[in-house]
Amino acid sequence: MPDFSPAADTYLARLSSELRDVREPLRNDIWAGIAEELDGLTDADARGRIATLGDPAFIARAAVEAGDGRPDPDTGQPSYVTVVERIPLSESPKFAVAAAITLGIGGFVIPFLGYLVGVALVWTSTLWTRGEKAIATIGPFVITVLAAFITHWIGVADSSSETEVLRIPVFFDFAWTSVIGVSLLSIVAMGWLLVRLRRR
Repeated sequence: MPDFSPAADTYLARLSSELRDVREPLRNDIWAGIAEELDGLTDADARGRIATLGDPAFIARAAVEAGDGRPDPDTGQPSYVTVVERIPLSESPKFAVAAAITLGIGGFVIPFLGYLVGVALVWTSTLWTRGEKAIATIGPFVITVLAAFITHWIGVADSSSETEVLRIPVFFDFAWTSVIGVSLLSIVAMGWLLVRLRRR
């Protein structure tokens, strides 16, 4: 028996409604094929797959334009053709891969600016949840700053007799260490995002 998540149920109900003008057997073939892809997925995974499938109205319109599935008099084959849907750029897996890679290595190519571009691209993509985006883009910064602060204050506690003159280089060391830490952890975030994307 099919096991559909709430997101899949809602999507399939919309798809069924939009396909009302598509003749059989094409209508049933489309619905059954998509239902099979969504069967057994968790709600989060179903949402990710739905993002790649596209809007039901587009699928139905493409099916109507492609043909009604009746045998061609000359070939005896169904008259409809395979329709390749053009999905929005933000829903494209290739765009998501590019966004993750930019986040991971953009800071090395163009310091700071490249990282910000990667952050913007990751948040533009719809193939990750908000939580995943937050972990990948904010996590490296938070972890690095906390680690740097802890290391810095331990050093200050061990050398409380330091003069203010000696603490100025320490501040710059702290800043550069943070930048390098964020850059390195962004590579880890890139790998994590790509792994999450493969599970969609």
